[in-house]
Amino acid sequence: MIRNSALLGMALLLSVSSLASAQETQSFKRDRNVSAAQSFASANTAPGVIWGAFTARPAINLGLETNDNIYYRANNQKSDTILSVAPSLAMRSNWGRHSLSLNAATTVTQYSEFEDEGTDSWTLGARGRLDVVAGSYFFGGLNGFAGSEPRGEELTSRDLAKPISFKVTGASAGYNHEFNRLKFVAEVRSAEFDYDDAYQVGGAISDQDFRDRKVTNLIAKSEYAVSPDTSLYIIYDANNVDYDLVTTNRDSEGYDVALGADFDVSDFVRGQVQIGYLKQDYDNPAFAGVDGMSHKARLEWFPTPLTTLSINTGRTVQETPAVGASGYIQEQIGVSIDHQLRQNLLVSASYRAGTDDYNGVDREDERTRAMVSAQYSLNRNVKLTGSFEQTKLDSSGANRLDGYTNNAFKLGVTLAY
Repeated sequence: MIRNSALLGMALLLSVSSLASAQETQSFKRDRNVSAAQSFASANTAPGVIWGAFTARPAINLGLETNDNIYYRANNQKSDTILSVAPSLAMRSNWGRHSLSLNAATTVTQYSEFEDEGTDSWTLGARGRLDVVAGSYFFGGLNGFAGSEPRGEELTSRDLAKPISFKVTGASAGYNHEFNRLKFVAEVRSAEFDYDDAYQVGGAISDQDFRDRKVTNLIAKSEYAVSPDTSLYIIYDANNVDYDLVTTNRDSEGYDVALGADFDVSDFVRGQVQIGYLKQDYDNPAFAGVDGMSHKARLEWFPTPLTTLSINTGRTVQETPAVGASGYIQEQIGVSIDHQLRQNLLVSASYRAGTDDYNGVDREDERTRAMVSAQYSLNRNVKLTGSFEQTKLDSSGANRLDGYTNNAFKLGVTLAY
């Protein structure tokens, strides 16, 4: 489960990397198998409307949720019904060479009883690819995100009058070059996080400026295609974290170097597995550095053309606003299954467990998330969704937090053109 709400914004910023697969040669394509989710999307996605050299896909999602613990507390739990409205617009070029994608979306939530919990968020993004020759291209993007931190994430906002608002802006640029069986990718990413001050119950200000920061990543990857369906690679990801306030001095720099394999080896399995070593050093001598093994895996098994079983794991270093902690090591594993009962009906179930081990304080959080869901398309323009999700937190150590259990039922309808 995503641990820090700021990572939601980061995920948007890093989405530019998806362009890197658009013009890959056959040696690095992994399209032999089609997952149940991909098959469902292909059969039930609205075609959009041709607008000059672009295809535009407008959509709006209407959601209704019942949540039994909106403040994510162990005691004195409060429940509410939540209405959400989320219009969006995605545009993609129809050019034979090069590519440009634009997206805009906003979400407004309204609580039935606790009206101050209502939030609004927006996302803007642009991604592009400039082709040089087959397999070689420049790529990059710009993104912006503004929203509110869910109370169940860092838990800094559980007892505030309203959730903490924040913004993330960023950019990415890189170059992909392929020849023979070799591929080289170099990329620079930058993201700036800006948190708004929050208010405690009673009116006192909760200053969040100590969380404002800029994160820069420099990534280099070299990959060799052993065969048309398997490649081996080495990747080096260096990062620099620069906080605005020098008084807290949470600045750090580090890297993650790993060896990996990317494969789609039969009609039954595909995935990516990597293992390496990570290290993060902090400018503040009061914060001990972090080092150790890193790993990431994404595996898909296709027992039938209509069923996909997926496994995801990861071990990374994350930032935190927890007092006295320089960060935490996040380890997680998730399992999910998708089954296409009919061409227009997809049912899914997933379970994710994670451990957050804090550096510098005696605290370890164990988080779990279980969900079952269904998607039903009346046609390409109308889709109905339903889900039940349960999240739990168990915290241990001298600096532990109160745990919680949260249950949420959601229904939604998406209208797309």
